[in-house]
Amino acid sequence: MLTQLHRQLAVVRGLVINKVQKMKLGKPVIHSKSCRASYGIVCTQPYDKKMHYGQEVIHDEFTGEKLAKDQISWMVVKVNHLSESLGFESEY
Repeated sequence: MLTQLHRQLAVVRGLVINKVQKMKLGKPVIHSKSCRASYGIVCTQPYDKKMHYGQEVIHDEFTGEKLAKDQISWMVVKVNHLSESLGFESEY
């Protein structure tokens, strides 16, 4: 029977087993992880009338370029699978 303590330790035990196997055999138990949420950065993007129609537009005071305000640059999307060994990179 699982006690409250066993339930709380289940994830930690799984991670420890994964790391031990990775150290011994060079292969992780967990090869990829599913993202439970999307993560992004709120930013301005160069204005594109097809993509940003009806959204707030500002002008860059230094370049005069039209920018769409309050856009999101997605770093990780919920449905993506992240490789345990590779991770991910994103330029910003």
